[in-house]
Amino acid sequence: MKTRRGAYSALCIAGVLLVAACGSDSKTAAPAATNAPGGTAAPGATTAPGGTTASAAGGSTLANGMIKCDQHSAGKEVHIFSPVRDGETDKPATRLRDGYSALEACTGVKVVYDGTDQFETEVKVRVDGGNPPDVIDFPQPGGFLDLIKKGQLFPFPDALAASVAADNVAGWPELATVDGKVYGIPARANVKSLVWYSPKAFADKGYKIPTTLEELTTLSDQIVKDGGTPWCVGIESGVATGWPITDWFEDFMMRINGPDVYDQWVQHKIPFNDPKVKAVADAVGAIVKNPAYIGGDNAVKAEATTKFQEGGFPILQGNC
Repeated sequence: MKTRRGAYSALCIAGVLLVAACGSDSKTAAPAATNAPGGTAAPGATTAPGGTTASAAGGSTLANGMIKCDQHSAGKEVHIFSPVRDGETDKPATRLRDGYSALEACTGVKVVYDGTDQFETEVKVRVDGGNPPDVIDFPQPGGFLDLIKKGQLFPFPDALAASVAADNVAGWPELATVDGKVYGIPARANVKSLVWYSPKAFADKGYKIPTTLEELTTLSDQIVKDGGTPWCVGIESGVATGWPITDWFEDFMMRINGPDVYDQWVQHKIPFNDPKVKAVADAVGAIVKNPAYIGGDNAVKAEATTKFQEGGFPILQGNC
């Protein structure tokens, strides 16, 4: 997910898990504690398994930034909710789940991982319905901020916030910081603004890699003139279908209008029907809604039913 000035990231509220599972037996209110409707603990809640609340400031929790193993919660479960799922060949969810094996060995806690392609809908249902997970792996900082605005997530205490700052490169903790308070731990980043192509096809046709939007358009027109299909696009993603086009929107906003206008846009200082935004919509549409570029009207319509993970596969067959 993109944040300010086009940076791409995903946020995982993982610090909550570490505190709940490895914290001391202090009865002090826990860091990043959250409240759901009816007073039920909500995502990020730090009530430790067994009914005790963990304190990041507790002497047995952190030692020089390292977690001290503690088996007082052995046998309990911590539930992680994430949009990351395994594919037929790649297994990102399994790798993410396996990343908690050291934590399980350290604490005796069982990590229960739940990946879904309906994340945007299900996370709201679970939180508002009083059945929240213990840890939420947010792909969008916007959804993370929504919980904060609703009062369903509270900031880390100073000791844990300082640890987040010390353990990350400058600027990274800001992705999980609101009004000077740290609410989560950034976990990973995804590079998504890539245009894939076939080097062999380019070499066979003598095409050069474009470096500007103007050169990209010129190349696309040349491929059409040569009888080819320059683009293939897939944007299907369950209830989140279409999000890849929002990525295009943000990229083109930066390319066409620059970072200052981009910041005005994401901060709602210019409306979505501003002429600058309309110019972006027209530029994106000139590619993804162009039958000549995509391979016909039916191909344009098929974008919404082609999984985004599979959108580029026709490149392998030389079809785009």
